[in-house]
Amino acid sequence: GALPRDKLYGNWQVNTNDQAVLKTLADPPFDPAKTALVDTPQKDLSDIATNDNSGTVEYQSYAPKHIVLTTQASVPTMLLLNDKYDAHWSVTVDGKPAALLRCNFIMRGVQVPAGAHVVEFQFSLSHKLLYVSLAAMGLAVLLGGFLFVATRRKTAAQP
Repeated sequence: GALPRDKLYGNWQVNTNDQAVLKTLADPPFDPAKTALVDTPQKDLSDIATNDNSGTVEYQSYAPKHIVLTTQASVPTMLLLNDKYDAHWSVTVDGKPAALLRCNFIMRGVQVPAGAHVVEFQFSLSHKLLYVSLAAMGLAVLLGGFLFVATRRKTAAQP
């Protein structure tokens, strides 16, 4: 009864209320194998309902911070990747930036037009935290050096 790692959905619902999404996911009549819930607000994303076979997804490469998939679909679809959503992921469709969507409360997804496409997920952290950490370490070294020199001068001045 587990969901596949990746799947194209021709049927999805947009709901930006987290409590309502959790309630829907826990509702016994809801079938997560047939419908994806998209919680990321996006003005050009509307609910789509089709019973067509949504298409196929194949992995081209899978690394912890870089995933490449190819998709083939006859209708616009939602690609649901059952990996945890994190805002530090970015996604491209055919090399063009696309909106990373939060699906099924904690998973990530992207809207994919009809046809054959290459979808690439890339993870990258901002270097801001690194720069702040390096600055703090540099300041600590300077302060430590100052205190060392100041205490040596004080002891050297005393007979």
